[in-house]
Amino acid sequence: MNCPDGSVVVEGSTCPVVQQVVSNLNVCGSSNVGIFNVNTSATPKQMSRLGTLPEFGDSHGLTADQFFQKLQARYNSSATDKAYLNYLFKSMGYSNGFADAQSYMFSEDVLPVGTAGLLGLGKQHHYNYSILPSNDRDRQAFRIQSANGQVVHFMKTCGNYFYGCE
Repeated sequence: MNCPDGSVVVEGSTCPVVQQVVSNLNVCGSSNVGIFNVNTSATPKQMSRLGTLPEFGDSHGLTADQFFQKLQARYNSSATDKAYLNYLFKSMGYSNGFADAQSYMFSEDVLPVGTAGLLGLGKQHHYNYSILPSNDRDRQAFRIQSANGQVVHFMKTCGNYFYGCE
């Protein structure tokens, strides 16, 4: 019997388990969704540190579930944040926007040194093509599970959206 990894065995139940690798990064390029549209002809700005234009604030002391609760509180208290989070989650494939968000969709992550992508900027939720700082603390993030394969993070240092790509 042929196994998925290319090996051949007598019994199918003895095939080696194939580990599926889940990428932390998207493919850089154009998109009709603004927050996923990366101008690859531009040079990303190297960030020396995060936290100067926070979106949701420092979240290093929070678990993934607590960060989800923090977003829920901002969703419920700010019309700007509500519109932004609805747009983001609809862009991630959730038909009801942030209303479809659940705490299990949030997990902790550390992005690789040199990761480039769209980084959120400030409470008005602008973004810029940037390279994350090289220090470990500023590369720690919360990863959000999407319904359509887009990989989205929020950086722990500043609570800023990040669409990392390669």
